[in-house]
Amino acid sequence: MQDSLSRMAQNEPILIDFEASCLPEYGLSFPIEVAAARIDGQSRAWLIRPLPVWKT
Repeated sequence: MQDSLSRMAQNEPILIDFEASCLPEYGLSFPIEVAAARIDGQSRAWLIRPLPVWKT
């Protein structure tokens, strides 16, 4: 992942966005995806593998 972000950067601003699950009935929310986008329109997204401790 680090190499992909490094290639995207090239001294331009990057917007990083995290998405999370929403389980309001249990009061739990976990990160599920991260994305990076450049101002020229290039973007990448990665899914986050849940940790075993997140399963309750």
